[in-house]
Amino acid sequence: MSVGGVSKDRQYFKDCQKIIVGKNQNWNSYHVNVSSPIWQNIILNEVKKFKDIGFDGVFLDTVDSAIYTNQKNEVIELIKKIRKENPNIIVIQNRGFEVVDETAPYIDGVLFEDFTTCYDFKNKNAYYWKGSDLNWINAQSEKLKNLKEKYGIVVLTLDYVNDTEMAKKCIEHAKRYNFIPMTTNDINLNSIINLN
Repeated sequence: MSVGGVSKDRQYFKDCQKIIVGKNQNWNSYHVNVSSPIWQNIILNEVKKFKDIGFDGVFLDTVDSAIYTNQKNEVIELIKKIRKENPNIIVIQNRGFEVVDETAPYIDGVLFEDFTTCYDFKNKNAYYWKGSDLNWINAQSEKLKNLKEKYGIVVLTLDYVNDTEMAKKCIEHAKRYNFIPMTTNDINLNSIINLN
């Protein structure tokens, strides 16, 4: 579920018109005011819905959207609220490295999307991180490794790849940190590359 934005295909999109704060061009979705009572009710109701139909956890996507729109504290508070109201579910956060030090005590895991590679939406191709970007990725990896040890959270990785050779390198990279890897050549995540 998206905690930092909303797309037009969501049944509650109409309810979000007054709380939209920008557009995410890559995904054709909209950033929202995370602290709005409207949004908080939507998110907490969605969590309840997932629990009611039998899911044992939630995946919190677009945490970065809240960070990009200067809503760090707001998204931290929302994640805390999700945990407080749902103490027995699994909560996995996607990225959000700028807030993960504060959210780690309230989550069960982090997905490191774009761990070894990054997807270029314009060229529809994946490429390896390099230079200062790679240095930043490595620093985030060390941070997550430390949080994993401190809080016992699980760290998953997701890389978009062009071929099986790239997938192998991504998996090797994840295993160096003792993270759990997944690779795909489909930006919509309709398939994964299984190398077993």
